[in-house]
Amino acid sequence: KFVDLGDVIVQTYYSPIKILVKQDWRDRVFLSGDWIGFRIMDSDGVLAEDTEIPITMNGINKNESSITMALPSGKWKIEMCTEGMPWKIVARLIVKPETPITINWPPH
Repeated sequence: KFVDLGDVIVQTYYSPIKILVKQDWRDRVFLSGDWIGFRIMDSDGVLAEDTEIPITMNGINKNESSITMALPSGKWKIEMCTEGMPWKIVARLIVKPETPITINWPPH
């Protein structure tokens, strides 16, 4: 049974995610090609996004060796690749509303 509630405005809250790429990986990520690939999966492993972002896109800062994106609240897995580099897990994280997250990658 369904109840019609009329027009309900749903608001999604996003949090900024900043990936800081460590110096020894900088060239492999930012200088290996014209794009960076991202796959983002939810907690069930369902693919939410599979995209290639041009290296010149807003949110990619070569000077700072960082990539910035935004994700809604939830549990996420982020994978990244570039030309000549296979898919690598960047992070598994829990995103809370409007709470910035910084990831140092790779972790070791």
